[in-house]
Amino acid sequence: MTKSIPTSKKPRKPHTPEFREEVLTFAERIGVAAAARQLSLYESQIYNWRSKQQSRATSSERESGQTAEIVTTTLTLTEAVLRWKQNILNESDQVEGRKSIFSFYRIRIVHTIRDYTSETRDDATV
Repeated sequence: MTKSIPTSKKPRKPHTPEFREEVLTFAERIGVAAAARQLSLYESQIYNWRSKQQSRATSSERESGQTAEIVTTTLTLTEAVLRWKQNILNESDQVEGRKSIFSFYRIRIVHTIRDYTSETRDDATV
């Protein structure tokens, strides 16, 4: 004969984010243990809420710092390119660069697949 032991788990009570914030500020003032006793909560629950809040804060701070750094770098680079393009001395370099960029390449055609020099399409060799 086996006895069935009734297992009645206490249902979890969902807490709103606002309640959690209030508990954390309350726990900051009087301490975690005292706040847990007065509010009928577990200390570990308050510690978990606090660590999650701190991790969210540090990740958002990190993201905002990275975003600001990216914006600053992009603006600096854009300004440098604009200054270079507006400089009169660099205009000749730009023109010369366009002319000479492919001057060092030597192209050798090994096999012609299609000749596009003919006037009509019917005359083209394939």
